[in-house]
Amino acid sequence: MRRIQREFLWGCRSGRKRVNWVKWEDVCRPKCCGGLGVRDIRAVNISLLTKWRWRLLTDDNSTWKQVLKSKYGNTVFGRVELGEDSRPWFSSLWWRDIGSLGTNLETNWFSQQVVKKIGNGRLTSFWKDKWFGDNSLLDRFPRLFSVSTQKDASVQMDELMALIEVANLTEEADMWRWKPEDNGEYSNPDEGKFVSKAYHPRRSGSDLRSVW
Repeated sequence: MRRIQREFLWGCRSGRKRVNWVKWEDVCRPKCCGGLGVRDIRAVNISLLTKWRWRLLTDDNSTWKQVLKSKYGNTVFGRVELGEDSRPWFSSLWWRDIGSLGTNLETNWFSQQVVKKIGNGRLTSFWKDKWFGDNSLLDRFPRLFSVSTQKDASVQMDELMALIEVANLTEEADMWRWKPEDNGEYSNPDEGKFVSKAYHPRRSGSDLRSVW
């Protein structure tokens, strides 16, 4: 698809190649960042996959999710990050793409945008889920998690207790939240822009909005 896009843009005909005057990543860069604003097919595909990945976290009673559970097991659901253990040899290409989502850029951007809103606390992993701040308690207090006897563990314990005092439990069920949106829901059209920015970050040093 990207090859067809490039050939159309540069006027290639009957297999005859033309000069690509601009790098494709610059062509797909937003106009405000000095590009031509052409939609990157990769970014569109990742945006659609992100929608399915988000639904895996939030659509608990859907039929399609039950089918996936019967094929891949319950342990792969409810996890923000899907490792190699979630993609067995018989996985479909679509499922492999879903499992690798978030690792197809320089940073694990998907997990960075997902947090847990605490309700009654029953569906939230105390250590592994990001339910307070931008990091899980496992990442923030690794020595406490491993039951360490290091001397500075008491300092970490003081920080942990300070966080717990601020958290409020309610009767509502725990739910996943998408950080870039105020309402906490993943929006496919809007996140297409988010993925595009992740692929084609704004250039530093000058404002190129007036180039095109």
